[in-house]
Amino acid sequence: MNKKDGMPLFISNNFDDQINKKEIFLDNDFLDALYKNESLLKEVLVLFSKSFFLIDSFIGFEFLQTIFISEERETREKFLISEFFYPAVNHPEIVLKMQENGPLLSRMYAHQGGNSKNASITDLMLAGKIMYLKKANPLLISANKKHFSNCIFETMGVITWEKPTTGDSISYFLLKFSDDRFKASYAKLQKI
Repeated sequence: MNKKDGMPLFISNNFDDQINKKEIFLDNDFLDALYKNESLLKEVLVLFSKSFFLIDSFIGFEFLQTIFISEERETREKFLISEFFYPAVNHPEIVLKMQENGPLLSRMYAHQGGNSKNASITDLMLAGKIMYLKKANPLLISANKKHFSNCIFETMGVITWEKPTTGDSISYFLLKFSDDRFKASYAKLQKI
């Protein structure tokens, strides 16, 4: 693992209230950052100690898809099943709804989402799952906010992590599916 030390996290106001006892899906960019940066992982585990990190099977696939060196792949596979991650449930009803919701969200993004029209199939399927699970109110962490359009998702908070070696910082967005935004965007789509 290529782990580097990091600086403290900077979080938006009322962040703790947003994450307490919540199921939180991780996008691949955030999962990969946790894997590569031990200090970030430690800080995040403290910050989210009362939350549950969910790994969707599509995200797990994306996390492993370009790794062909067996030692690296084994290390990553062990990381995915470590004690601080939970596998997201994938029964047939959820998969069918993901397959229904993903293309719908894709059309909505293309119509109103700006840069979101470049969202990958993995991001669309994850968004479709979160849409289906909206009653459970799950959250999502991603640096690729543009793949989870403002016309559907609401930003609940921001985590910024600064790398000490370069001074570069990266922001990760805590996102929530907004049924109100979805309904408004869907209504606009129906007028076409």
